[in-house]
Amino acid sequence: MSTEKQPTQTHGQFKTFRGITIEELSALVTQFAAKENAAVKSVSVSSDEEYTVSIGYNKDERSYPISVQLLPLGKDVFIEDFGEDEIDSLLTKAAQNIEGDVLCHSMFDDFSTNCMSVAFLVSE
Repeated sequence: MSTEKQPTQTHGQFKTFRGITIEELSALVTQFAAKENAAVKSVSVSSDEEYTVSIGYNKDERSYPISVQLLPLGKDVFIEDFGEDEIDSLLTKAAQNIEGDVLCHSMFDDFSTNCMSVAFLVSE
């Protein structure tokens, strides 16, 4: 049996980023994780006049390369326009287009592009 600590989703540290584009914020999240040797566990995204991305992480296990990838789920539609089963289907289809392993996701109404979107936290 390995004595190495197995990765978990638990975390108690958080870092928030704000910016104009999700690409800019994804780069900042990736740089932060690498610089701080942070094992990023969760992501939350909101959109208004700017994007806010918050990550949850810990430093008591090894870090790994990550990225935040954003996919729109429909134009001129928002979360309340869909039933639960439809949302599940949209998320499943979107996840199939992600390169890497999906660790978690954050679904949100993206008011800058007027569509429902999902941000995936991905281990590369």
